[in-house]
Amino acid sequence: MNTQKLGDVSRRRLAKGAAVAPVVLSSLLSKNALGNTYLCTVSGQVSGNMSPNGNDQPSCAGTPLATYVQKYESSSIKFKQYFGNDQRWNNVLLKDILSGYDGPLAISGSKLLAQRAAVAYLNALADPSYYVNTTDVRGMFIAVFDRRDYIRSSGMTMPYGKADNLLQLLAGF
Repeated sequence: MNTQKLGDVSRRRLAKGAAVAPVVLSSLLSKNALGNTYLCTVSGQVSGNMSPNGNDQPSCAGTPLATYVQKYESSSIKFKQYFGNDQRWNNVLLKDILSGYDGPLAISGSKLLAQRAAVAYLNALADPSYYVNTTDVRGMFIAVFDRRDYIRSSGMTMPYGKADNLLQLLAGF
C-alpha cells in the first residue's frame, strides 16, 4: 500500500531535477554551440567567435598534402588553371607548388601559402560539401598573397589574418 502523498512525490521529482540542472547547464555552456568545425568556414572566421573552448583546434583538413603530391607528380596542370592568370605564377605547375616549389613564389615567401591554397582548393574541388568552395579558396589565396583583406562577391569582408588562418586550418599544416 502506497501511503505517500502526491505532493511529496512532486517535491522529490522537483528536487532531483534541480540537483541535475546545474550539471546539464554547465555541460551545455562549455560546448561551442556550432562546434569547432564552424571555424573551418568563411562565416565562422568572420564572425569573431575565434575562441574554441579549451585547447580544441578544429580539424578542417581533408585529403593531406602528401596524397596530392603523389597524385599530381606527373601532371602538367598549371597552377594558373585554378588560381587565375597572374604573371607571378603564370608558368608554374601545380605539381611543383605541391612538392615545395623553389621559384618566384618561394622567393617571395609564399611557398607555404601556395601549398596550403592548392591543398584547400583540391579538397574543395573533390568534395562539394567541403567547408569552403573553390572561389573562396582562390579569393583568400590571392588576398593573403597580396596582403589584403578578402572581399567576397556578397560584400562580406574577411580580414587578411583570418583568411590566412583559414587556409592553414583547411590545409592541415
